[in-house]
Amino acid sequence: MISKIFYSISYTIQKNRTLFLLFIFGGLFLFLYASHIKLFEKEPWDFKTYYYSAKTFFAYKNPYSVQEINQLHGTDIWHPLPYHPYFLFIIAPLLHYDLKTAGTIYLVFNLIVIFYLLWVWNALLGGKTKILLLLFLLFFSFNRSLSILFNSGNISVIVAAIIWSALYFWKRENAVLFTLLIFIAMLFRVFPVLFLSLVLLYPREMKIRAAKTAIVCIIIALLPFVFRPPLLIQYIDTLSKMPLELGCINPCSYSVFVEAANRIGIQWEHLPHLIYILYVIVILLFFLKALRKTDWKKDKIQTINLFFLTYILVVPRFKDYSYILAVPVVHEIVVKNVQLVFFAFFNVFDFIHKSNQFIADYHPFLTIFIFWIYYVYCILSTKEQGQE
Repeated sequence: MISKIFYSISYTIQKNRTLFLLFIFGGLFLFLYASHIKLFEKEPWDFKTYYYSAKTFFAYKNPYSVQEINQLHGTDIWHPLPYHPYFLFIIAPLLHYDLKTAGTIYLVFNLIVIFYLLWVWNALLGGKTKILLLLFLLFFSFNRSLSILFNSGNISVIVAAIIWSALYFWKRENAVLFTLLIFIAMLFRVFPVLFLSLVLLYPREMKIRAAKTAIVCIIIALLPFVFRPPLLIQYIDTLSKMPLELGCINPCSYSVFVEAANRIGIQWEHLPHLIYILYVIVILLFFLKALRKTDWKKDKIQTINLFFLTYILVVPRFKDYSYILAVPVVHEIVVKNVQLVFFAFFNVFDFIHKSNQFIADYHPFLTIFIFWIYYVYCILSTKEQGQE
């Protein structure tokens, strides 16, 4: 009996050797990383907002009002909750514990989600993962976004897991689960709605399934506003008043143009908006040109990578910790051209921080921009050579 168990375990490990090693090395990385950043010794400020916003909601007060939250609980929350009311129900089970205990449970759950992400990425890449490269990218690339994410207690690891799960089902041509998961991601972020455009690549029958799923999701999403109508106004008001963050905390295209204009001393406030619009048009034109050259049915990963890079470049808000989304895309590109690995890690070189603060702050965005140029060039040049 025992020999059969050992044989079964041995067979499973041999069959899934890459995934097994990914989990073993991932666990080691995670233990050392958590110890280094002293994961459980700091108060996760984003989670604190989630926790007290949920408490305020169930006290029948406005969960999107910083002033009401602080008055009701005697806290010092400084930014409002920007998520859909359903998020408050997700946090609700943790309200049975004090903030510190709830925060610990929440962070442990995030650690478990990291392992799930590794599994999803490995499955999407067909089990061809370069283990150490993927782990180094996850833990140390993009200004060490993972440590920022853990210290803040932000929801981005869970959002990444939902979006990549959706893409897993998109690859398997399951329009219903893909659409459903994207709508779930939209409870936390607005811009994942852009991923729904991938449905346009499906045949007509699957588009209809996705559309029906979307209608059901929209109805369900609106239900909280039926029972508590003021929530809709409060939620939209919060989203509309999100502050413009610049520098290393929001290294995205729109922030680049605004800060560049500020540094140069340009007085016309609409110039960054105009440049951003023109920039997005140019990016999308090249994206569509490259997309027409790809065969998504034969190489879905190439389509996902192209879409993901373009998505990060065009959205007007993309926080530092959100760059965890790009890890498997960068992994795939670096595997094909190892010289590009420098760009993903050049934040670790001290001379960059000393020589140019602008580049140091926006290095995650600049890195994605370089990878996007390289990826689009490879797609277009390869197809053109094939035609010749």
